[in-house]
Amino acid sequence: KTPSPIPPKNIEQLHYSYESDNPFDGPPIPHKPDKLRSARIDRLESIMGKVADTMGSVADSNESELENTNLFLAKLDLEKTLSRERDELTQIKDDLVS
Repeated sequence: KTPSPIPPKNIEQLHYSYESDNPFDGPPIPHKPDKLRSARIDRLESIMGKVADTMGSVADSNESELENTNLFLAKLDLEKTLSRERDELTQIKDDLVS
């Protein structure tokens, strides 16, 4: 049996050699009319505006929740302080009575 004059290549080598020999990057991309491009840009800007509005309302909501949390914590702190003062007043009253 005589050896093949062309050495065998694996698939990666074939793919690489095809890509390096191929001067084209692929099929040509058809030029879109300016009107279509403009409509697409308008749609994208509209979507981006909606996303920005949604993010703004989420940020406002989070800020509102943070304010509510801070108010709740302040209320708890006041309740603890009032409870301590009530206990102290009760103790003073008991001391005065006895």
